[in-house]
Amino acid sequence: MATMITNDCINCGACEPECPNNAISQGDPVYVIDPKLCTECVGFHDYEACAAVCPVDVCVTDPNNIETEEALMARARQLHPEVNFPLRCFKCNAVQVENVKNFVIGNVIFCDNCNKSMVVRDNLNYHIRTLLKDSYEKWEKEQREFAEQRERERVEFLERRAKDAAVFETHQQQELQKIHQQLEAIGENYDAAGKPFKKGSRFAWG
Repeated sequence: MATMITNDCINCGACEPECPNNAISQGDPVYVIDPKLCTECVGFHDYEACAAVCPVDVCVTDPNNIETEEALMARARQLHPEVNFPLRCFKCNAVQVENVKNFVIGNVIFCDNCNKSMVVRDNLNYHIRTLLKDSYEKWEKEQREFAEQRERERVEFLERRAKDAAVFETHQQQELQKIHQQLEAIGENYDAAGKPFKKGSRFAWG
């Protein structure tokens, strides 16, 4: 059966990031699960992740959409064909590539080299996907922080350039004002030929 969310959903959003297939989205009025994407976490967990984190237990099986585990597994393989994992045989030490969805508890994996069987005893696929997910999120976070830092540095550089340009413009205006004052002083004090001059007092010297 595919999983569904009942109308008692409180819209907390806890289930959405847990879905390995991105099948959960905000609906109207509550969150909904796309049955074409839901695999009940087959191939990823031995439990339904959305139901495990739901605080009000509204992620339940849909009685109107009954599917076999084989159908769910086939859909999981179709949705995630790219997830592979190198596996080393404990018997012959040969390495082969297995899809991460094969690491389901109780699943038997045969070595391509010596044909020795290996039984998955723990939720290895969950640990692998968690590692990949955490690594990718860390990479994205570091890339985002790097881009934000570069943008801050660019803005600070432009602000510093604008400030320096304003300071230089003020300095140039002050220098221009000094030149203007010096020109005025020269014009006032220059003793040109034929320039009228004030006559001194009859009692003054000179």
